[in-house]
Amino acid sequence: MPAVWEIICYSLVDILPFVTLALFPFRNHLRLPIRWIIWLFITLCAISGLLSWLALCIPGSAAWLTVLSVFLYLGAYIFAVRAKPLKLLAVLMILLNYASLATVTATFLLFSFSPGRISYSYSAQYTVFYALGLLAAYPFYYKTLDSVYMS
Repeated sequence: MPAVWEIICYSLVDILPFVTLALFPFRNHLRLPIRWIIWLFITLCAISGLLSWLALCIPGSAAWLTVLSVFLYLGAYIFAVRAKPLKLLAVLMILLNYASLATVTATFLLFSFSPGRISYSYSAQYTVFYALGLLAAYPFYYKTLDSVYMS
């Protein structure tokens, strides 16, 4: 079972970059001051870490706790941004593809550098490779976002 600090680190690496990238195209169309939005998503990140820990402790609860976490973030995102729903959906779909690319990159790096070692998704090693995957995939996300929304 992962340590609490591993879950916290993974939650921060998994959530905060995506929240930042999801809000970036709408930085001039926020409903709340940026300071409130930062605190809102830091609080949600803590709740997400708690839900991840609960999912590990309560057998069979991972699916519905994950759905709950996604809906909490989606609600906060819709609440924080003043934009048309289709634009929000388009940015979230681009972000979903970016996340998938980062996950595949992290898994590839993990198995390339430590073949045969089984590592759970909250481990420090996986978190480092996931962060590297995010960095490797960022240019693709920015190029897509730039061509769609910032031009």
